[in-house]
Amino acid sequence: MDCLSSSILQFPKKKSNFECSVHRYVCRRFQLEEDTSETDLYKLAVASIRKLKPGLTQKHVEELLAGSDCHQTTYAVQKKILIMMELERLMDVQISQEKVETIQTTKQCADIIYELCQQKERRDV
Repeated sequence: MDCLSSSILQFPKKKSNFECSVHRYVCRRFQLEEDTSETDLYKLAVASIRKLKPGLTQKHVEELLAGSDCHQTTYAVQKKILIMMELERLMDVQISQEKVETIQTTKQCADIIYELCQQKERRDV
């Protein structure tokens, strides 16, 4: 386990520290700079796709982003969903479908996970 995963698992008392750790984790998993100011998960996923496919023309990147699977889910949305699933697994929490649909930023994702972890801690006490 890398140190960034460890920093998330330590579940800091301050929500802002947790938000920062989640943002850095998402950026690293998307192979972006950790200090990236963008927080929108979809835009981060798109930036990740563009970075991972540097040889593609703008047209091919747009086609890749516009394409969808049999569930009508685009590649960028798949990346966004997978990173949220990874964070759920890492923190051993389950985000409800209703909340998943509202998450747009790393901060919103971190806030929901933070709240779920606090609830889990209270149950375990």
